[in-house]
Amino acid sequence: MLRNAQVSSMDLQHPRSYLAAVSVACLAGLLLAAAAPPAVVSITALPSLLVLFVSIKLLAPHRDVVWPLFAYLFVGWGISYGWILDHAWPQTALVSMLLLALVTLIGAILARTGFRLAGVFGVVTAMMLYEAILTFGPVPMPLVSVGYTAEGTSWAGLVSLFGITGVSFLMWGLAALAAQRRVRVQIAVAVLWVLAAVSGLDERIGHFPSRHAPPLSIVLVQPGTSSETWADIYDDQRVEALVALSGAADGLWIWPETALPIGTVSRQDSLLRRHASTDVISGGIVVGDGGDVHNAAVYWRAPHRPENEQLTWNGKRRLIPLVEFIPGLAWMPWLRFLRVDSGGALGYSPGGERAVWNAGDLRVSALVCFESLFASEARAAALGGAQLIVVLSNDGWWESDRMQLQHRDMTALVARATGRTIVMAGVSGWSGVLSETGRMVDEMPMGEASSLRTEVRPHPRDTLYLAAGESFSALFFLVVVCLSLMQWKRHD
Repeated sequence: MLRNAQVSSMDLQHPRSYLAAVSVACLAGLLLAAAAPPAVVSITALPSLLVLFVSIKLLAPHRDVVWPLFAYLFVGWGISYGWILDHAWPQTALVSMLLLALVTLIGAILARTGFRLAGVFGVVTAMMLYEAILTFGPVPMPLVSVGYTAEGTSWAGLVSLFGITGVSFLMWGLAALAAQRRVRVQIAVAVLWVLAAVSGLDERIGHFPSRHAPPLSIVLVQPGTSSETWADIYDDQRVEALVALSGAADGLWIWPETALPIGTVSRQDSLLRRHASTDVISGGIVVGDGGDVHNAAVYWRAPHRPENEQLTWNGKRRLIPLVEFIPGLAWMPWLRFLRVDSGGALGYSPGGERAVWNAGDLRVSALVCFESLFASEARAAALGGAQLIVVLSNDGWWESDRMQLQHRDMTALVARATGRTIVMAGVSGWSGVLSETGRMVDEMPMGEASSLRTEVRPHPRDTLYLAAGESFSALFFLVVVCLSLMQWKRHD
């Protein structure tokens, strides 16, 4: 009878324990969202992980923890990237939200599996693995990284040491170690994290000497055109409008993503010969020799010999899933129905080796939009000799400014990690200049047609991340895997 009474008591407590665990997990998700760029409160990322582990322990070891995990990820990621609902086309916003829910559910299931095998360390191992797959795998979605929450805090200095993924893995690992201790130890860790985040230590953490690089005069052009109009990839007249905004100034003209209408290299070269009077770096939709279509960055040098083509380009290497390509489409053509329409061509082919160009006396490379969220792509450009990185984007599909500002802040972390000055050119914003420490140097008014004439003075730095790459990410992952194995043996 006593045993039956205990079972009955557990059944009665089951709904309450689930409600409590999910509620605490939602609170943890809110703390994570508060720290996401552009953050209102940028110091709550590590505390959010500690609160998550509290929610899990409210159910463990007798209950399934998948729903608290799902609640944490969905609230945290859903609010952080809620701008996807502001897309100009409602159907695209709906599909994007469903995709986010799917990514969240997969993450929660993986984390639940890790918890069953090795407790909290198993959760952390699963989340690290999931982040690595979504950052470096064939279907890239790097926004899941907790490392981006370092922007705006003193912990941002760590990205020049460990990279963005490395900082994320470090945070997960520290939270898991603290979660094994008493509550007062966890509180002390959270308080110390917050105090260090506002201490100003980023000026001392990861400080590397800078080198002199030649200055470069640029004309940064923001057409301020609506995305629906910009989606017309056959409009040659936009080149005339861009030239008018660029004015008669010398220097390097920089135009945003897909500024040049779709065409072969010869066609785009001919178009620029007719209108441009100086060197241009621009986005463009380039049709390759085999008919494959690329969302490309184009560098055109004002010709000295009219018979020679002066246009070189490299295609975007990191394509947005379901928007710019559909995974597995070559083997399963019926997957075409999954495509999220966001203007441009019906699909792009990925680019090859990252190009580095000589612009005057400066070595310059270009990333296309989404690519600037990958520190590994900027690192490849820097290792190829780039002293300045240009980012060409079109973030105007979202009616809220939050997406553009988030793109800016995340790119600022990439600038800091690689020690390279970054110039961003957007169709309607954000457009401006970020220093090699991620500090904003110049900016243009968002949503307006305007141009910025300035002289960029890069001071490239050779950071530890630039030399070591993702080595520290791998090291932190291996440490957590070893701790998970130890916990798994104890469970057995």
